[in-house]
Amino acid sequence: MVVSINLSSSTWAAISRHRHFCANVLGADQIAIADRFAGRGGLKGQARYEGARWSTLASGALALEGALAAVDCTVEDTIVRHSHALILGSVRHVVSGEPGPALIYHHGAYGSS
Repeated sequence: MVVSINLSSSTWAAISRHRHFCANVLGADQIAIADRFAGRGGLKGQARYEGARWSTLASGALALEGALAAVDCTVEDTIVRHSHALILGSVRHVVSGEPGPALIYHHGAYGSS
């Protein structure tokens, strides 16, 4: 799995330190969580996790309970360019949640599949 992370984010600091991450696939009804992790509302760091339930995966990363899926990854390589890092992750495990429409963000607005 490939993810792109801004080098100035606390997420980058955590991934580079711990060498694992979880990509949560959010449902269409989880806009508030997406906004929280995008930094809207001013929450930072650990405060972004409050108000939701999380479980710890084999890698140590946190998975959002109620997400459509959670992809547990170990960092294999990192490519830094300008303001972002492309992180290449080896998928360790995928947790499937209940099916439903996925949350999509495109051209500054949310939609669903």
